[in-house]
Amino acid sequence: MNKKGFTLIELLAVITVLSIILTITIYSVKNILNNSKDSLSDSQKALVVDAAKVWYLENMDLSVQEQIVTINDLISGGYIEASEVKDPKTGNAMEGCVSIKVNTTSDTVTYEFKSDGCVTTS
Repeated sequence: MNKKGFTLIELLAVITVLSIILTITIYSVKNILNNSKDSLSDSQKALVVDAAKVWYLENMDLSVQEQIVTINDLISGGYIEASEVKDPKTGNAMEGCVSIKVNTTSDTVTYEFKSDGCVTTS
């Protein structure tokens, strides 16, 4: 008797191997997407800090040692486009601010992006 076909065990083995390959592929793609979203988020934060640097150069007040500029301030002032600062994970508008600190002893200015704790003292 000449039987040409696969046994049930052979089919189950192939399905198991394909399932394992599919699981690994899905996990890898998910990690790649998450890493790219994190990278995009970091790039957007750097863009906000760069816009805050321009804002500070145009609005600097040397008598104040710390200033807070929010993303909304940068958008309304025309320093950044609202479409450029969307949270890649949620798709909503990005929120936060940049803390600008002036060190008068060393004549340096530091810029720090904050996603929360943005209390303006104006």
